[in-house]
Amino acid sequence: MDRYSATVAVPPEGTEATITVTGAMTVEHATQIRDDLLHALSSAQGVVLDLSAVEELDIIGLQLICALHRTVTADGKLLEVKGLENGAVSAARIVAGFAEKARCANDLNGSCVWSRREEA
Repeated sequence: MDRYSATVAVPPEGTEATITVTGAMTVEHATQIRDDLLHALSSAQGVVLDLSAVEELDIIGLQLICALHRTVTADGKLLEVKGLENGAVSAARIVAGFAEKARCANDLNGSCVWSRREEA
C-alpha cells in the first residue's frame, strides 16, 4: 500500500473540521499528511480525525497524530479521533507501544489520543 488521500470538510461556521484519511499514513506521505492536518486545524475550532479507512500506519503517522494533539491542546481547540479500532491503526499502536495505559509527558489535561478508548 502506498497511496494516501485525505478529505477535509469544514462547515461554513468553521466550528469543526473533519479530516478523513484513506490509505497509507506513512513516512512516504509525511509532508502531505502534515499539511492536510494543519489545514484542517487552521480552518476550525476543532478537528475530527477519521482513521477508519487507513490501511497502513507507521511510527511517522502515529507521531503526526501526536503532534496534532499537542498543537490542538496548545491552541485550546478540540480533537476527536475516530477509527482507533481499525486493524491497521490497532496493530501500529501495539507495535509502537501506544496501546499502553500510560500517557505521554505532554498530556497534562488527560486528553491523550492513545489513552482514550473509542466508544462502541
